[in-house]
Amino acid sequence: MTLSERPNVDPRPTVTNLASVAMLPASDGVPLSTFTLELQHALNAIGPTLRLSTDLVQLRLGSTALDPVNDYRLSSWLGQQEDVHRMVLYECDRRLTPWTQRCIRQVRVGSKGFVSDEKLTK
Repeated sequence: MTLSERPNVDPRPTVTNLASVAMLPASDGVPLSTFTLELQHALNAIGPTLRLSTDLVQLRLGSTALDPVNDYRLSSWLGQQEDVHRMVLYECDRRLTPWTQRCIRQVRVGSKGFVSDEKLTK
């Protein structure tokens, strides 16, 4: 039986999460939090968008949320957030911290955004 013979089946896949993006600062002068917050507000027009940073995760899950002993709990919670939100913006720290490493691992290849405060030149 083909899909055309089954009228109640929608052949299009359901997309629950459009993208998970790790936002990485290209230099120390980048206002990463401000940029990511503005991006979150703009993307909310498309669908529910969540911004996560070290501070926001610790605020929601507690100060020990990023400790290695809580790795499974954090992974599970992040997966749930990706299921619930159409887009998740992972705001990396300015240094290569465990949170920044987690952000990079959490997103798919090619979903990393570099934010720079420098103007592009031709």
